[in-house]
Amino acid sequence: MTEQDKCIIAVVVLFRPEIVRIHGLLKSIIMQVDKVILIDNTDESNLKIPDSEFESYGEKIEHYRLNYNLGIAKAQNIGIHYAKKSKASHILFLDQDSIVPEEMIKTLLINERVLLNSGKQVAVLGPAFKDEKTGKITGAIHIRPFYKIKLCHSVHPLETDFLISSGSLIRMEVLQKIGLMDEELFIDFVDIEWCERAKKMGLQSYIIPDIVMMHNIGNEAKRVLGKNVIMHSDFRHYFIVRNSIYLILKDKLSFNHRLYLFTRLPLFIVVHTLNSSSKLKKIKLLATAIKDGVVGKMGKGYFSNS
Repeated sequence: MTEQDKCIIAVVVLFRPEIVRIHGLLKSIIMQVDKVILIDNTDESNLKIPDSEFESYGEKIEHYRLNYNLGIAKAQNIGIHYAKKSKASHILFLDQDSIVPEEMIKTLLINERVLLNSGKQVAVLGPAFKDEKTGKITGAIHIRPFYKIKLCHSVHPLETDFLISSGSLIRMEVLQKIGLMDEELFIDFVDIEWCERAKKMGLQSYIIPDIVMMHNIGNEAKRVLGKNVIMHSDFRHYFIVRNSIYLILKDKLSFNHRLYLFTRLPLFIVVHTLNSSSKLKKIKLLATAIKDGVVGKMGKGYFSNS
């Protein structure tokens, strides 16, 4: 099967999106894929985007409303289901705030073919990404027990322990082998857990460093101890802490990654508590996150009734 024979379907998870950003994403990807499936997790009716906004894209857009925030993992799995029904050979996962560079899909497919022809067992591959707020480019990441190594300068594909879901291209046959996204995690670490699961099964993730995709991470970036720290919402902080605890206790990640999380999590909690406008509220929330991670209260967890 040549690059031209492949059926590429983009799966985009939406949650209270800004319409301008969605159009920016769609304009950057619509001519590079066969279809775009929008899985809408938006839970408030006044924040939902009307179907009329997508009419100009014709039949290349399918918009599915879940009417409730079921989490990224569940939404991606629903997208995988629809893509499979459409006979996709590959799925491209995208976030609602990403902008896809020209010819990114073509370049990813060429690199995938080169890797496969050389005997590599490819799980997933994707671009390096540049954070809109900090201008920082992140490429391949290798986790060590107390630190991580970042690589982004190469003319060849780079092995990476994991990559973020946005911009990641996965063959349908690989998804069938490795399995779906872990819905218990709800949002954070979904992509990391899947990449690590694939690695345990003998498949490797790759970054293509000469492709750089713009991406928006978190609410804002602050300088803390001389470093840019991404400030997420309380909602995200709960899942980051809970899922970190859960994954540390389970055999879902490599030993290196579990030890890395174990050593970094206390600093994460301290930094984000001190930078919170309501420190007592933050302490209570993160204490709940720790407890839920220990007892395995997963899914939407603390926010199940919201």
